[in-house]
Amino acid sequence: MSLLTNISNVKLNKLLSKVDSRVVRYIPISQAMEIGFVADISDESLYNQSIKLAQQFISEGKKVAIIYYFAGKDLPIYCTSEEFVIRKADTNFWGIPNNKAVNEFIEKSFDYLIDFSHSDSFVIKYIFSLSKAKLKVSSSDLETSKYSDIKFALNKEAKATEYIEAIYAYLTIKSIQE
Repeated sequence: MSLLTNISNVKLNKLLSKVDSRVVRYIPISQAMEIGFVADISDESLYNQSIKLAQQFISEGKKVAIIYYFAGKDLPIYCTSEEFVIRKADTNFWGIPNNKAVNEFIEKSFDYLIDFSHSDSFVIKYIFSLSKAKLKVSSSDLETSKYSDIKFALNKEAKATEYIEAIYAYLTIKSIQE
């Protein structure tokens, strides 16, 4: 881990210590009204599958808000302008996003916040950890898992399609059981 990463993590931990504790509340996904997605979108199939799932939730009458992170300079051709994408240029020296839309996203009390990332990203960790979401979901392989209420252990070789389908299937089955 680099010195800059260590300092960024210290800054994040300091912010987390000042944040009011959130109340974790599970509701069945079928009853959820607002869902947030975060993801590092360097993988086109992950991006496409997350959009497909967002459309599924929207067709069920849910509100969906998405923040993506892309570490590159120019957005990939597969990104549309409809989603909010943070780039490295949108962060400060420490890697912390300094954007009004990000702050509003963090303050939103989503019924679910789902991290679709396949790899660790400080920007995603920052947003995910500070979020006021009622229930947070991520892979157990990511740094965001320590801030998750539901963690998924998936094969490291799992494709984006399998990963997102597994999350949706689990949340749907869990809802049926409730």
